[in-house]
Amino acid sequence: RNLKNRCLKRVWLEKNNKSIVEKKDNDKLEETIAIRSLARKLKDGGSLIEYNNSKEVMVHKTEVAIRENKIIYDAMFKYEDVYIKCDILEIDEDKFNIYIIKSKTKVEEKYYDELAIQCYVLEKLGYNVENVNIIYINNKYIRESELDINKLFNIENATEQVKNLVNEVSENVNLIKDAIKENIEP
Repeated sequence: RNLKNRCLKRVWLEKNNKSIVEKKDNDKLEETIAIRSLARKLKDGGSLIEYNNSKEVMVHKTEVAIRENKIIYDAMFKYEDVYIKCDILEIDEDKFNIYIIKSKTKVEEKYYDELAIQCYVLEKLGYNVENVNIIYINNKYIRESELDINKLFNIENATEQVKNLVNEVSENVNLIKDAIKENIEP
C-alpha cells in the first residue's frame, strides 16, 4: 500500500534526516493548534498531557491521568518500541473511545491506518477500545453569530474500518523497525 511506503519513509527520515520532517510539520503548525483547541471543546473538561521532550514522561503522566480523569487530551502510550498519542481519549468505565482530530474537510484513508496503530497499542496494553472516531471540519457550516463547535466539526465513527486493519499493524511495525536500521532511504 502507498500508505505503508509513506510511513516507512517518514519514520526513516525522522531517524536519519529529522530537519526535513520538522520543516514540513512546522508549515501548518499554528492552524493545527487552533483547530485542535477548538475540537477539544467537543469533549470539554479534559486533562491535557503537556508536551515533554521525554515521551516516557508523557506516558507516565497519561497513566496517572487515566486514574483521575474521564477525558484526556494528547494521551501518550507505549507498547514495546511503539509510541502513540491519542488526540482525545474518553474513558467510559473500562472502555476507551479514541478521537483523532484532523484539519481537513473530508476523511482520508490514511486516518484509518493511524487509528489502527493506536488501537493496536491500546489493545496490546490490555485496554478495551470500544469506539474509534475521526473529527474533521464541516465545510458546509456557515457561522452566523456565535461559533457553534458542534456544527463546525463532523465526527465519523470509524470503529469498523479501523478494527479490520488492526491485524496488519504487527507486520507493519516489524517492517518499520527493519527500515529504521537501513542506511538507504525507503
